[in-house]
Amino acid sequence: MDKNTVNQAGIVFQKLRKQRHLSTKKLAKGILSVSSVNKFETGKTKLSFFKLGSLLKRMDISLDDYYEQIESETLSDSYNHFLNKIEPIYQGNDLLTLKAIAKEETSKNN
Repeated sequence: MDKNTVNQAGIVFQKLRKQRHLSTKKLAKGILSVSSVNKFETGKTKLSFFKLGSLLKRMDISLDDYYEQIESETLSDSYNHFLNKIEPIYQGNDLLTLKAIAKEETSKNN
């Protein structure tokens, strides 16, 4: 997992935990330390598959749903980054550069 995905995993995890009105203390009890949950949510550490699975189970979230949300948010970030990159080029009506970017992106996806 790259650093961006690790950060996104923590952000998504924290969002889901807060949606369920769970404190880190209540969630972590008997599974791992509160500081480990906090470090995971801030992207400072990874959790083992089994620890993560136990925490997600306590929140009544399947691993598939969790990873789907991470992927969705990561793709959304990538798309926003791309749009931010091309917006000034588009606003400047630089069609040659836009065509070059389109050609480059098309070749990446093929």
